[in-house]
Amino acid sequence: MSGIVGIVNLAGNPVDSAIVKRMTRTLVHRGPDGAGVWSDGPVGLAQLMFHTTPESYHDRQPLTDEAGQICLILDGRVDNRTELKAALEAKGVRVRDETDSELVLHSYMVWGKSSVDHIFGDFAFVIWDKRTQSLFMARDPIGIRPLLYWLAADLLIIASEPAPIFEHPAVEREVNWAVLGDRLTNNRREHEETFDAGVLRLPAGHIAVVEEGVFSKQRYWPGEQQEIRYRRPEEYAEHFLDLLEEALRCRLRSSIPVGILLSGGLDSSSLTCVAQDILRKNLDGVAPFETFSRVYPGLDCDESTYIDAVTGELDVPSHRITFSENSDGSPRLERAAEFPDIPFSPGVMGDILLTAQNVKEKGIKVLINGIGGDELFSALPWWNLADTLRTGDLLRFSQRLQYVHELEGGPLGRLLLGHAVLPLLPVSSQEAIWRVYRTVLKKHYKKVVPWIDPQFVTRWHLQERLDRHWPLNSLQKDIAKKHLANLFTASYNMVFALQLRNRVLARLGLEERFPYLDRRLLDYCLAIPEQYRTDDERTKPLLRKALFRLLPDRIRRRNDKVNFDELMHLQVNSWQAATVDAAFADLQLATAGVLLPERAQALLLDYRRGNLRAAAPINSILIHEMRYRNAVSRGEFDYEQFHRQSKTIQ
Repeated sequence: MSGIVGIVNLAGNPVDSAIVKRMTRTLVHRGPDGAGVWSDGPVGLAQLMFHTTPESYHDRQPLTDEAGQICLILDGRVDNRTELKAALEAKGVRVRDETDSELVLHSYMVWGKSSVDHIFGDFAFVIWDKRTQSLFMARDPIGIRPLLYWLAADLLIIASEPAPIFEHPAVEREVNWAVLGDRLTNNRREHEETFDAGVLRLPAGHIAVVEEGVFSKQRYWPGEQQEIRYRRPEEYAEHFLDLLEEALRCRLRSSIPVGILLSGGLDSSSLTCVAQDILRKNLDGVAPFETFSRVYPGLDCDESTYIDAVTGELDVPSHRITFSENSDGSPRLERAAEFPDIPFSPGVMGDILLTAQNVKEKGIKVLINGIGGDELFSALPWWNLADTLRTGDLLRFSQRLQYVHELEGGPLGRLLLGHAVLPLLPVSSQEAIWRVYRTVLKKHYKKVVPWIDPQFVTRWHLQERLDRHWPLNSLQKDIAKKHLANLFTASYNMVFALQLRNRVLARLGLEERFPYLDRRLLDYCLAIPEQYRTDDERTKPLLRKALFRLLPDRIRRRNDKVNFDELMHLQVNSWQAATVDAAFADLQLATAGVLLPERAQALLLDYRRGNLRAAAPINSILIHEMRYRNAVSRGEFDYEQFHRQSKTIQ
């Protein structure tokens, strides 16, 4: 985790380095170990350093080539260092030092825009090429490192977080009301827009270039995968274990001990056991680790017995973090003011804050997290419908369609069209058919929730945004693989949850790493036959087979997953009931014309009476109410201006 900032004056006038420095100061929390600023004519770049790997102590950024013609800023970690260095040297490159930034810079100099196909790791980087007066920026396949930008006719601003962008005098901070509406309607498919109007994410697995003053972006991952086929079924698990070990070994590359978040679930337990096996092999550059586990005494979500099953067999330091109403650093809604521009979820933020506090007390700066394990082995029932239809096996197709119908309900024709027919058609045909179908059967479509003001829905076209068709547009041949690729790059966890964690932990001086999101593992799961990645009888069969020798029997045989909704119920209905009541009694989002207060209050009452379906919207209202209040208190919102704008937007 580091921070990067950039300004490009597309009209060619010199950049004001004072503005770059002012922007940089807003990201000090991302780079407490040093900052560097570079400017040349119309471009200004800055990087803030956070030391976590041995090589990072020798890194000096912004980094230029020997001729001073190319300049790089990088927030990232390169994992295929040995292979990449060898490939560069084979091209005649003399690598000056062992830093990751040096490897990325030379990769660009050798391969240009396709350099991202050679770099494996978590990264967001920006390169200015004075030779061609062009800018190149890229984000890792999953988007683990953030990269935001603001673009006008003659100005491009780039940053790791929104705050630096608003330090530029040309940018005014405004609420993106359409995105706020999306979140309140649980519409999470728009993954480029942010809460700040005009501030966009470079999507995961994308590059962007500015050439001759023109900005353009394109996807580079996932590309078309080469199929992997083995003669023996056992070889799929063996290969997977090799890749998982390498992914974890790379993420254990640290200058100080590493923390592993051990929940007791299959994913985190597997990482802990593989990490211990790696340490036994005495591999170079691998740091020792300690485990950190959240426990919930007396609650159904407590997994202490499973945690004991893992730590009982490992000779590593293990720490238990008790989560309760009176825990130090407890997730009170009032703490949202400490993170004014970050969506503050009571349950999720409570876990993050409490864990971070305990980890920091042990002097650890790097946390390994099992996020991605669920996505890696996911296979929803409807994913295979289109592929089965394409094979012509109508009996099997009808059986699968009936099964999906029993699960989802709704019109059978919509399921047939949406899950089986449309994915097989060209994208243009999909969108045309979807428009007609949506018009004819409009009553069957999900409607914008009734606690949002209808005028707000109309002004910001929330129903149209909710109804929009999102085709699967990756290059995989099988529709099931397209779904999997989409899950990696556009799902809530990958787009929003990872960014939330990154922002919060960066503010607290911690970096998270995710072995299951290693590109080599993702490519592998996209390349092997579906029956070896997942099956209908047991979750994550590939992981269980791969770790048969390493996992405690109790973990390997486990086939359930804990639900943490109980924490949300306690927060809203007990621990913070008075605070929640006060917030709903005086909803500022209602004053702003977003929510209908009586409907929102009725929703809260319904939730407290036992309607668990109301949990998600209640949480969403609380998150965005707290964030909106912070914006108002900091003077970032003008009621009168908003209402003037609203009247002109239809």
